[in-house]
Amino acid sequence: MKQGEIKLDGVLDEPAWAEAEKAAGFWLVTPVDSGYPTQQSEVMMTYDDKALYIAVMFYDTIPGKRVAESFRRDFNFNNNDNFLLVFDTFRDQTMAYTFGFSASGALWDGIVTGQGTNLNWDSKMEVEVKDDMDRLTAEMKVPFKSIRYPAESRVWYANFGRLDLKTNEKSAWAPVPRQFPHVSPAYTGVLIFDEKLPKPGINL
Repeated sequence: MKQGEIKLDGVLDEPAWAEAEKAAGFWLVTPVDSGYPTQQSEVMMTYDDKALYIAVMFYDTIPGKRVAESFRRDFNFNNNDNFLLVFDTFRDQTMAYTFGFSASGALWDGIVTGQGTNLNWDSKMEVEVKDDMDRLTAEMKVPFKSIRYPAESRVWYANFGRLDLKTNEKSAWAPVPRQFPHVSPAYTGVLIFDEKLPKPGINL
């Protein structure tokens, strides 16, 4: 749903989030690729003329600190509690943009292909994380000018994934076989925008 600009503070109190549809009911990817994870997650999206905004909520009822080993960009995501997403903007299931963050708010972005993930590519994404007792919430901003997509685009493929090191579980919104990365352009759901998107750009 198209809305006004979101203030990035990790607090999901803007009217846009109250109206946005939720991507919920995540599926386990590992240790087994069936059933539901111990801790569920929710993702919402909205946009304005300049950027996509993604709201993330990780439920966490297990006592103890979340694992945040590194504050570096493009951290080792196997060693940090994290959220990742993929946008297959051309819907070819071979190349996608990936964006993510760790529990500490460290950024992670790259381009995914059949040869792996190119982490040398950096976008102008931003994120703010709020860590509460029973959940972690975050707001992410991805400028449209950071990514390429068809000029008349209204439909992308997408997936959202979580790594929870307390439970040693990976989960994803769209089901993914466990032998694949938990966010892969080959396994996605459908993301439909209300209106035609702004003209794409190149990482400005």
